[in-house]
Amino acid sequence: MELMKERFAKLLLGEDMSGGGKGVSSTLALSNAITNLAASVFGEQWCLEPMSAERKARWRKEVDWLLSIMVTRQRADLLMNNPALRKLDGMLIFQKESVRQVLKAAMAINGEVLAEMQNGRASLGDSIYRSITVEFFDPKQFLSTLYLSTEHKILEMKNRIEASIVIWKRKTYNKDAKSSWGSAVSIEKREQFEE
Repeated sequence: MELMKERFAKLLLGEDMSGGGKGVSSTLALSNAITNLAASVFGEQWCLEPMSAERKARWRKEVDWLLSIMVTRQRADLLMNNPALRKLDGMLIFQKESVRQVLKAAMAINGEVLAEMQNGRASLGDSIYRSITVEFFDPKQFLSTLYLSTEHKILEMKNRIEASIVIWKRKTYNKDAKSSWGSAVSIEKREQFEE
């Protein structure tokens, strides 16, 4: 028992028996103790010679002593903050489901809105569509022909143009051969119109 107390004291003091605080960490001291025990028990052992019962017993007893002080322990800061961390984790898991439902609803609404936008021509209207399909499209002349007397009319026109551009980009992105704009509107005109 005295031998065990002495070894544990040495380990806890980090192999500095003076108590001056110049020792190594407890972990390193434990590692050194296991290494030293192995060297003293197996150091003189011939490779193929059977081990004596006394040596086996010493090894098992001393390794058990050393391993008995190796306990798994959480860090003090984590241990102190664990309840709050668990509460936050639970809240985030509650929020995850809400966000998933909102995302699902938003995707469904977007899908419906995009499905209702049949094509770029329909969203612009025939007169505007004809204006941009002429052989020489002039954006300034196009803007001068629009009836934009009120803020409401301007916003309505802006929304119609943006809707047609969204449809065009979506069709281009999906590489759909049947463009809703038709072959009358070249890529250059589309880009000019978008600008």
